[in-house]
Amino acid sequence: ATVPARPLIVAVGDSLTRGVGVAAAQTYPSALQRELPDMELINAGLAGNTIAGTHARIDELRAFRADLLLLNIGGNDMHRGVPRAEFASALRTLVICLKPVTRRLILLGLEVDQDNPYRGVFREVARDTGVDLIPNIVRGVYREPEMLGADQLHPNEKGYARIAENVLHGIQGIGLENYVDVRPRR
Repeated sequence: ATVPARPLIVAVGDSLTRGVGVAAAQTYPSALQRELPDMELINAGLAGNTIAGTHARIDELRAFRADLLLLNIGGNDMHRGVPRAEFASALRTLVICLKPVTRRLILLGLEVDQDNPYRGVFREVARDTGVDLIPNIVRGVYREPEMLGADQLHPNEKGYARIAENVLHGIQGIGLENYVDVRPRR
């Protein structure tokens, strides 16, 4: 008898997903995996990745045949000062192109501060593309020095744990059954 495959969650993103500065077991996807033992979770984050870099990976991401794709991208684009309109357009296009490669997609927002020129862009893209949004996965991280690593740019173990809590809370707020079809894949 074959054992049905566990639903597959693929976390796509940049250094926040990859877990720069901490061991693999301390990344937010690893912490999420421990909280969702009935799911299989793959960390497909790449340090330094951008919206364009993720767009170039669409075929690679399609091959996962994910039940749920968690998309955390844009921090490097913001850091490099990509104009807001260009950022929003590129992110919107990426989300539209990624929707067909997964059963469900959740956009993970980065609302770092009130005065950020990108404020609201994740909400706009989620609304325009019809995907769900966890508005601020870094809530409680960047304003708290004890949550940041030595570079003061990437979270430390506590910071990544907080990101995992924020993502898990966001998923649970809607209900995992709305994202992942728990029936075996054919």
